[in-house]
Amino acid sequence: MSEATNDGVRIAYEVLGDGEPLLFVHGLGYDRRGWGPLPALLAADFQVLLFDNRGVGESDVPEGPYAVSQMAADAVAVVVIGRRVVADLAADPGGLLGGGLLLLGLEGGF
Repeated sequence: MSEATNDGVRIAYEVLGDGEPLLFVHGLGYDRRGWGPLPALLAADFQVLLFDNRGVGESDVPEGPYAVSQMAADAVAVVVIGRRVVADLAADPGGLLGGGLLLLGLEGGF
């Protein structure tokens, strides 16, 4: 497990495989293990980035409620560690985070 930080909140993440980066964004309340075998399967062709949302798994649990913009910034904190994501795979409400990433000006890869 590795760690990124967003506004003082520690976000746990891991990277599997090599290739073009693929960011997995889970819905609120799920940790990075909630994807089952899919990340390992895709790691044969992609560099898979998985992270625990704030409040779950090995990430910090700051007092809520959590805003979509905060959670999108958490995803950015994981991604900006020398990577450019070419695609993201999101589960509701993780799909909202994709929109939050666009609002943060990260359209077209970041």
